[in-house]
Amino acid sequence: MKSIINGKVYDTSTAKKLAECKECKETMYQSETGEFFIYRKGKKEEIEPVTEEHAAEWAKKLLELSIKHSET
Repeated sequence: MKSIINGKVYDTSTAKKLAECKECKETMYQSETGEFFIYRKGKKEEIEPVTEEHAAEWAKKLLELSIKHSET
């Protein structure tokens, strides 16, 4: 999916996939120019640009969720 938001291009086909949450249908990407964004696929597809801090927090929560599931 490709989207232009505030003049910046976010394209899942050219960005680097960093992590994926299959349960929540979200994938974290980093664009070729370094911007982080979350791609959501549900009833509708959307891209949300996020800060580096938000990306780190999202990844931390994903890791915690993964650990929780592995303990059950």
